[in-house]
Amino acid sequence: MLWPVLGNGDADDGQLRGMEAWVIYTGIAGALIIDMRRDCGVRQVYTRGELRLPGLKAF
Repeated sequence: MLWPVLGNGDADDGQLRGMEAWVIYTGIAGALIIDMRRDCGVRQVYTRGELRLPGLKAF
């Protein structure tokens, strides 16, 4: 899934800040999130929920 990220983090000014790609795994309650800038350069990669991957932050 690909989601637009709007605003600058402090206020939603309606401007496109980048995109987040969510990779949802079957059989585990979690996801891998890739936070990207407007030019699709990777800003950060992390996991959510129960998903844990070596070397990545989990939230």
